[in-house]
Amino acid sequence: MPTPSQAPSSREIRRAPAATILRARAERREMSPQERRLWQALRRLRADGFQFRRKAPLLGGIVDFACLRARLVVEVDAAADQGPSPADQARDDALAQAGFRVLRFFAIEIDRDLPGVMRTIMGRLGGG
Repeated sequence: MPTPSQAPSSREIRRAPAATILRARAERREMSPQERRLWQALRRLRADGFQFRRKAPLLGGIVDFACLRARLVVEVDAAADQGPSPADQARDDALAQAGFRVLRFFAIEIDRDLPGVMRTIMGRLGGG
């Protein structure tokens, strides 16, 4: 994991090309039901000091959810019978090199056990 001096600053992370920003806005309007449920749960973590962004442009791509303060990315994968695609794995590696931890959940996990998913997330945030 890179040292803090090697990791990109929040300002560098927030810069995104206009096309990426427009694509992220469109993806926010087209979130899956599981992403919407998880987003509602993640929004409640603001009271604990953890602000998440949804469909956030980050390091040249768009992640499902990101907490910049905790350097945590949460991804929701639709198909439980497949692992991350090679493109997803490459992006996860790039995020890890930038100092982010990536958590991946299958949509069915959110349907079946949202409290368990949130416990896992809180554990990574250091609050649970």
